[in-house]
Amino acid sequence: MAWFIIAGGTEESRTSVKGLLSSAGLEVYQVCYSAGEVKRTFNRVQDAVLVLVGILPDSGIDDLCWDIGEGAHVLLIGRSALQERVSFPHIFRLEVPCTRQEILGACEMLEQLHRMSGPKRTYEERALINDAKQILMQELHLPEDEAYQRMRNSAMNRHKKLIEIAQEILDRSAKG
Repeated sequence: MAWFIIAGGTEESRTSVKGLLSSAGLEVYQVCYSAGEVKRTFNRVQDAVLVLVGILPDSGIDDLCWDIGEGAHVLLIGRSALQERVSFPHIFRLEVPCTRQEILGACEMLEQLHRMSGPKRTYEERALINDAKQILMQELHLPEDEAYQRMRNSAMNRHKKLIEIAQEILDRSAKG
């Protein structure tokens, strides 16, 4: 079962979506108020579905989606004017006004897509990546999301897997 992260919009809209998903048996991991909080949460869990209910106070939706990666499954619930401003290609959209059933149907579809989207990291791999991220945070005095972003960028630039970069950081740290 996928975890859901809910973000954006008003307190009322976030609470309403959280209640809807919870009542349907979908697991809401966290409700976030800002893009920074969403990024930190994704860095922690590294495997979730993001439901955006409107705008975020500290980042554009496109910027957030690029930061969390193309592999993330994102549902944007918002007015047509908001939908038109978002150009991120890998986003599912639901225009308001919409029914609770439409929201629930979209979330269930994304959960299923998320489950089928390929192999997920094991607990051990997530722990290894988290340990490497902690080392970068301590050595370079970086916030968590920036440490993870550096590891991810290094993996992409060097055509390696994130787990390989994490192992290199741990090996380097062990050698002193």
